[in-house]
Amino acid sequence: MGNRKTAIEFYNAGAHAANDKSNQQNLTTAYNLFVSSVFADPTYWLAHYQAGNNVADLGHSAPAVAGYRRALDCELTDEERSKVCANMCDRLQKIGRAEESYHYGLRAVELDPKSIIAWINLSVTCQTLRRPEESVEHAQKAYDLNNDDVGAQMCLAFALMFDGQYVRGLDMFEARYRYALHSFTQYPYPKWRGETDCTLMLVADQGMGDTLDFARFIPEVLRRVKFAHVAVHRELMRPFQQAFLKYDNVDIVPLQPNFR
Repeated sequence: MGNRKTAIEFYNAGAHAANDKSNQQNLTTAYNLFVSSVFADPTYWLAHYQAGNNVADLGHSAPAVAGYRRALDCELTDEERSKVCANMCDRLQKIGRAEESYHYGLRAVELDPKSIIAWINLSVTCQTLRRPEESVEHAQKAYDLNNDDVGAQMCLAFALMFDGQYVRGLDMFEARYRYALHSFTQYPYPKWRGETDCTLMLVADQGMGDTLDFARFIPEVLRRVKFAHVAVHRELMRPFQQAFLKYDNVDIVPLQPNFR
């Protein structure tokens, strides 16, 4: 063991820098402090682990894996080891080492069956390995642990859709608003539930590919409502205007239009 007291001091300073979101440069400062913590005491697992997390936040998965490997060489409780293995599972999957990722995912849930993030990461790896049924099984475990956890909801949504269970998967995919599309929850309109004879604001919330894919449902929408303002990516404005030219109850507008 090295100087644990100094290592903890460096670690605490790094955690403070990492939590300060006022400047992106703070992540680099935090990483240097976590590395200093490791130098002060190479047996301090938390410093290795957090250095891995920090460099992962900077977008570098391979160095993150290296940090996690060093953390696993240290003395850990089962819960702590599960946490490191879960992150290993995630980052190994991101650098294309899915089989090894799967190994660490299984180890993570074995050590701590109540870890939601471990089940989520294992489920995602199974999607990469094209094991959709197993992916659903693991995602369901995460969801059963806390059915209000938005990460578990999103994981289960994707697992179900990859397994071809589109009705249930798309219903679960409504969690995307809580997960990443918070602005949609602030719109000054009630959410459309299929009511007829109303004016509708229909907004693309995914990429252009998904917008083109789901455009086939717009004619059915137009048969139900009095008028629809359809907001799409600017690059799709002209093709959408041409595609729905025959309808007189639709207005194609660019994304992020003024409310009216």
